[in-house]
Amino acid sequence: MDLRQIAVNLATKYASLTPPADEDPIVEATSTPGESIPNTPFVMVMTAEEPAEFSYGGQLRSGTLPFEVIFALEKSSDLERQRIRLEKWAPVLLDATLVGIHLGLPTVVANTWARSFEIGDIEYGGQTWAGVRLLVSVQTSEGISPTA
Repeated sequence: MDLRQIAVNLATKYASLTPPADEDPIVEATSTPGESIPNTPFVMVMTAEEPAEFSYGGQLRSGTLPFEVIFALEKSSDLERQRIRLEKWAPVLLDATLVGIHLGLPTVVANTWARSFEIGDIEYGGQTWAGVRLLVSVQTSEGISPTA
């Protein structure tokens, strides 16, 4: 399994989203976190700080990999006003990972889904951004060859 490729493909999925009415499209979606957020709207995908879980049977490894997706709309200034815009973006972001998404890796990724989201201020690069944070699960299943 290639965690980097899964993260890259997940970021690519977000990069191609159609924005809600009256909103600008995502300027950049990346799986390579930088020191700051350059332009917005911006999406960053990274492995989440929680354990991945696996099971083994025969020569098959199946698991669920956690990823964190951060959507930054703009610098936080008036979160109550910005919340209205973020509420328009949340379903679009959730729908990017509807059940059945294989991320272009059908021999490894069995399924992808967003399991939670939170609207609010996001701290990144020493600044505060109005955004949406999602936890995304990627279910994998791949053949393995055990060695002695």
